[in-house]
Amino acid sequence: MSRFQKLLSVLDKELRYQEKILMLLSKEQAAIIRLNQEQMERCRVEKEKLGAEAIALEQQRIEIISECLAQSPSDVDGEPHFADLIANCQDPRVRRDLAHIGEELKETAQAVKKQNELNGNLIRHSLGLITSTIAIMRSYPGTELPTYTPKGRLTARDQDPAFTAPRTSFTRAV
Repeated sequence: MSRFQKLLSVLDKELRYQEKILMLLSKEQAAIIRLNQEQMERCRVEKEKLGAEAIALEQQRIEIISECLAQSPSDVDGEPHFADLIANCQDPRVRRDLAHIGEELKETAQAVKKQNELNGNLIRHSLGLITSTIAIMRSYPGTELPTYTPKGRLTARDQDPAFTAPRTSFTRAV
């Protein structure tokens, strides 16, 4: 098996891990929306396991790429890019497969990043709502709630944690 075929094999395994992480993040999103702590914890444990396995694959990838770069002529100034690396592959089928899997990895990594950011926003939003609920539950009868006056009018937004929690994709209509 050539160095480039080994690289293709490792990248294929990395792609499968990225896809598993993406599916896991979708499960995590459902758990966050349902406020299911047990499912969120199972997702966290599974993410840690997948992360550890992905680190081992990353190390293999780094070693194979180093071998490929060491044994390939380099006419690239500075840091070589993936396209520069696969350009040195002699087998056109392997070169095509490497380019294809490189694109798939890039797309999957972007999807993982987007899903992870969405889950983070959902968690921040949920924490803001929980903080508001706790503030309401702790208030004494006859006292003003942090958001509304006794007449039901909105007080200053900076008094309510639900309005002050940082959000990027959630807005509250008033």
